[in-house]
Amino acid sequence: MKTSTRVTSLTTITLATALSLSAPSLALAEGTPNWTGCYAGLNAGYVWSNVSGNFLGYAGEPPVSYDIGSATLTGGAIGGQLGCDYQRDMFVIGGRVAMDWTNTSGSHVFRDGTSPNDRMEYDLQYFGTLTARLGYLFQPATLGYLGGGYAWGKTEQTDSDPTPGYGMSPYSDSFDLDRNGWTLGLGVEHRLQPNLSLFLAYDYIDFGTKNTSVSCACSSAQEHYEFDQNMSLLSLGLNYRF
Repeated sequence: MKTSTRVTSLTTITLATALSLSAPSLALAEGTPNWTGCYAGLNAGYVWSNVSGNFLGYAGEPPVSYDIGSATLTGGAIGGQLGCDYQRDMFVIGGRVAMDWTNTSGSHVFRDGTSPNDRMEYDLQYFGTLTARLGYLFQPATLGYLGGGYAWGKTEQTDSDPTPGYGMSPYSDSFDLDRNGWTLGLGVEHRLQPNLSLFLAYDYIDFGTKNTSVSCACSSAQEHYEFDQNMSLLSLGLNYRF
């Protein structure tokens, strides 16, 4: 009987000790974020973009090529994103689509234009990205990542001159260029709460070179151009995970 009582007491003590030792580990495991799942969120940021143009000549005439100038566009952006992640050990892979509207704009003198007041203005209206990302958990709640993929956007361009020469009347002609390209970026995301995370990211977007033909009040013939554009985005955002 005494032996049975001692065994029971020893078992009870051993069980209690094991539970007390495992309690912190269980609590830590329950509090460790799981990055597998989907999310939606909002972002805001600062954009700077470089645009350069070349005049390629008039329709029906021999082609030419000369630089009409370049501009740096700056402005803010605001938008949203949707994505999903999958965590395996300390690595996280995922995909995301984002869309931003922006007031990024800039201009330059149209080199060898209709007068010294001839200007080409650029207005980046919106841009979007469809990207994959690969991340590493530096801490259970802090993810550093690299991303890349497809990008698109639209830039409105306006050639205007209030005081043109050659006996012309003042004019202002606008046209839109739909852009497509690629993007690369990096960022860090931190879980503030189980369902809420904050991220800071830098993204580079290259829209490449695009040719276009436009009709201008400054000419009776259609004009041919090529424009090269790239941009950078520094953004801060919030994601809600579900």
